Amino acid sequence: MKKIGILSFLIIAISFFLFGCSFDFNSTSLQTNISFDIIAVDEINPIEIDASDTVTITSSDESVLIIDGYNMVGIAKGIATITITCGDLTQNYVIEVVKPVLNVKMVNIQLDENAEIDLSTLATTNMQAPINFDVLDTSIASITDGKLKGLKAGNTKLKVSVKQNNTLIEREIVVDVLGSWPTDEDYVEGVYLGIYNYGTVTSSTLDSFKYLFFVNDETKKYQIAKVGNYELQNQLEEGNIYKLEVEDGKITNLIKLDDQVPFSASITSSIVEGKVEEISAQNIKINGTNYQRLENTKTYDIGKSAGGASVTDWDIVVGNNVVITLTKNGYAKNIYKTVKTTAYTPVTSPTPGERTLTNFFKTAFSAVGHALYVYGGAWDFQDAGSSNQARSIGVASSWVEFFYEHDATYNYKNTNQATSYYPFGSYNEYYYAGVDCSGFVGWVMYNVMNTESGHEGYVMGSTKMAKHFAELGLGTYTRDYSAPKPNIKSDFNVGDIISCDGHVWICLGVCSDGSMVIIHSTPSESRTGSSGGGAQLGAIGSSENCEAYKLADKYNKTYYPDWYAKYPTSLKSYSTYLKQTNANAGKFSWYISSAGLTDPDGLSTKTPEEILKIVFNESN
Repeated sequence: MKKIGILSFLIIAISFFLFGCSFDFNSTSLQTNISFDIIAVDEINPIEIDASDTVTITSSDESVLIIDGYNMVGIAKGIATITITCGDLTQNYVIEVVKPVLNVKMVNIQLDENAEIDLSTLATTNMQAPINFDVLDTSIASITDGKLKGLKAGNTKLKVSVKQNNTLIEREIVVDVLGSWPTDEDYVEGVYLGIYNYGTVTSSTLDSFKYLFFVNDETKKYQIAKVGNYELQNQLEEGNIYKLEVEDGKITNLIKLDDQVPFSASITSSIVEGKVEEISAQNIKINGTNYQRLENTKTYDIGKSAGGASVTDWDIVVGNNVVITLTKNGYAKNIYKTVKTTAYTPVTSPTPGERTLTNFFKTAFSAVGHALYVYGGAWDFQDAGSSNQARSIGVASSWVEFFYEHDATYNYKNTNQATSYYPFGSYNEYYYAGVDCSGFVGWVMYNVMNTESGHEGYVMGSTKMAKHFAELGLGTYTRDYSAPKPNIKSDFNVGDIISCDGHVWICLGVCSDGSMVIIHSTPSESRTGSSGGGAQLGAIGSSENCEAYKLADKYNKTYYPDWYAKYPTSLKSYSTYLKQTNANAGKFSWYISSAGLTDPDGLSTKTPEEILKIVFNESN
């Protein structure tokens, strides 16, 4: 018969009946006489166990309590459940460790280079065995006569250990040796708020604009050092956080902080974003990871609106979505409450640089329903050509973010210039937020013609776009066309780009009743009566009973429900959309060849209904 000792320590009121292998646990208060107190929280009842079976004992949380054979060792203050299993029988006991074998008073140590910390009071134990300290990277820090000394900037770990019977109890402490972290003279973290005197200043004084940033609890005004070069302005997006280099009150360089801009090789990102799971004066936990707060870590709320962003003090609570800026060593520098960015997966899957008619439409539909109309949107800041977003592969996250930040009351043009997204000053402060008609078509062209970001773009005045694309050798241009008529072959081809007076749009195809399905970005009226709109699938026809409108409405409702909740399907007239009093207005038609776009799916001979089914990968 096997003798089973669950604890090697003397535990009051635990008895083992060896005959029949019975356990009799009747006490709810168990204590050791050696190193720690243990309290069983739940009601303990005797269980019958067959002595021939194998007994196993496990701990639910080995950071609190470990099982070493039949020894139970308290590692840290807390509660864990031990599970005793014998054959088909299982019993759980909730144990609270009051006095762990090794009590470590700190989880992080910060010290400067050449500074020392006495470790004699860092950890305590009621064991007779000595406490051992060991630095993992001795190039970062060293220990001499019980004193920890910082040697150079960097991170390492200090291992603290003590031996309990045959069990080695260990704790690790993060040691951060601080180097020469930049000061405000060579590094500034700032939230971009907007342009000083927005709504009053105009492009005539563009090079002398002042830009507002929230820095260290203050709103500061900076100029951009580079004159006549707007590279830095074309990176500024209101409400975003930047690393700034400032000399004599002028910004010489800036970097938008996101997960693609690491400060150093020691961390993977300069910011992290997620929902707050735990927060205290010392730590904040998001995405399952704890980030230690510094003594001067602040918490803020970022607000966005036309005319400028704002930053205010905010008490962050569990459940808030936040952005945390990180120091070079991965500590929380500042914490900002933000609106959670809605994840967006396009309903179509275009292939960058694939020059086919099908991919042309898939590209356009990938942005439809998720980019609001912004006059000057996808143009650059100085209003000369393509923005960075219009020269990038894929749908810009700033478009999607702006779309979800606004409801059906969004208006692209307010009468109050100081609180309007419209560029009254003839420069584009909100170039990044959405797309106008030429910005949308220019972005579509770029993504069909390129496989990578950063090349020359296609955004230009809407009325001359059709003519320009023909001049590039991609197709033909004409001003000789008229509105389609029912059951008669029209002057329009699948994929035509039409530049009318002050607008540019894409023809998907003409229906049998002479109505046309189109794709464009326009400030259409929302369901609340506001002029918002954006990239959308629409129709040209005589009424909502026309074939094109019914098709467009069906696909908007099915594939773009968030858009459809804000905006009804838009119906336009031929009298407006074929108007060409401007000498540059006209119609561009693709060469259906390698010179323009190939057509492996035969879209050029199909009806709009057939085209939509192919583009959206619908089965029969």
